[in-house]
This record gives sequence, C-alpha cells and structure tokens, in this order.
Amino acid sequence: MISSNMVLMLFVYIMLLLILILFIIYAVIKIKKRNRPTSNNYMSELNEAHIKGKISEKEFLSKKKSIK
Repeated sequence: MISSNMVLMLFVYIMLLLILILFIIYAVIKIKKRNRPTSNNYMSELNEAHIKGKISEKEFLSKKKSIK
C-alpha cells in the first residue's frame, strides 16, 4: 500500500528533476547566445579587413550580402 509519505517524496523528486531540466535548458540557451557573433561586430570586422586589404572587393561584397 502507498503511504502519503511515499507520495510526498515522489512529488519532491519529480519537482527537483523538473527544476534540473529547466536549468540545463536555460544554460544551453545562454551558452548558444554567447557564442553567436553579433552582426554589428561581424560587419565592423569585415569592414576593417576590407580597408586593410586582407580580403578582395568581390569577397567583401559576397560576405556582406550573406549577412543580410
């Protein structure tokens, strides 16, 4: 027979598991956002490389179009 104590413990374990899963999902989303370069930062780096002559005009324009 199931006692009320067992039901309470089961409820607590399920809640802890749910909190753990939500925390893992939050951490994964946070890490993905941090590693993604922002378009403004990428554009400024691209412009700088173009001005210094590290990339050609054709390459610069193709990368610029791929951002938009």
